[in-house]
Amino acid sequence: MAKRKIFFSYSSDDRAFADELRHAVTTGRDVQVWDAASTVTPGHASDELISENLSSSDLFVYIVPEREGAGKLSLIELGAAKALGKRIVAVLPNSARVANSAVAAKLADTLVVNQDRGSTQDIATTILEKAA
Repeated sequence: MAKRKIFFSYSSDDRAFADELRHAVTTGRDVQVWDAASTVTPGHASDELISENLSSSDLFVYIVPEREGAGKLSLIELGAAKALGKRIVAVLPNSARVANSAVAAKLADTLVVNQDRGSTQDIATTILEKAA
């Protein structure tokens, strides 16, 4: 079985949570997580690199930002994922973000409502089930 590829999209404010979730998803598994924030460097053709990695991904994970209007690039990536017919999992790191989840809820196939009731590993398990 080929390595599953998961595209993470998030606001820079959520980098620590995304890193924690990446660790939970990849540890001991044949899974690759790609995201622009940790991969694209200034001066490189970022749009092309993002497009290539989004197109080749098996699953798109959108981490809903804490503040409305934050993470504008991730909203563009979310729309592109939907246009490409990607399976989408929207993750709310905490229940306070529900107010910002309206767009994600409409576009996502699965909405993981919050981490308040579960661990990052529980969220990772849901993501991996959707990537299978």
